[in-house]
Amino acid sequence: MELIFCYNARKGFINGIIDFLHKSLSPTTYSCNLCSITHTYKKNERWKKFISDYKVKISFIYIDDLKRNNLSKFVNEIPCCFIKNENNHKILIDKKTINNLKNENELISLIRSMKI
Repeated sequence: MELIFCYNARKGFINGIIDFLHKSLSPTTYSCNLCSITHTYKKNERWKKFISDYKVKISFIYIDDLKRNNLSKFVNEIPCCFIKNENNHKILIDKKTINNLKNENELISLIRSMKI
């Protein structure tokens, strides 16, 4: 079993700089609340510690990884968190829920409250 978070962002150094500037200068128009609540220019320390200590493996992909992971059908559901069992992926935390979170503390509490 694995939790896979998918950012509504593209991977790469240049894209990371553009995203950082966008969420810093115009946070209300930034399209990835998952990125906003868990990162500044790097992962927030509390989020990073939670990931490393959590009982289930947690990994991350970007919107441009969906096709390679046979998850293209979820392109309009990003950002989200999938739960992966064997080769089956199911959305565990949907876009609406992630977009309503105010910070990583709320995300961590949400994950801890789930029966995984």
